[in-house]
Amino acid sequence: MDRLWTPWRYQYITKAAGSARTGIPAALDAYPHDNGCVFCNLIGAVRWATQHGTPQADAERAGNILFQGEHCYLCLNAFPYSSGHVLIS
Repeated sequence: MDRLWTPWRYQYITKAAGSARTGIPAALDAYPHDNGCVFCNLIGAVRWATQHGTPQADAERAGNILFQGEHCYLCLNAFPYSSGHVLIS
């Protein structure tokens, strides 16, 4: 079995250069919570920023959110393996 290795992701995977709270983009780092889930943190940070005065479009752009529905959202992967890779959560 071949292993897919992408060394430029190592810091992200090991959290060597980032926040201990996964899923929170640097632009939304003011988000005061940690839900323990990358996806919950991402949408929570976007919603928190919007509730605290950040225009919704700017908050969604910072979190790579393409669409928000009532129970799900669509976002771009920060480190995609292929072009056009999106996440639905």
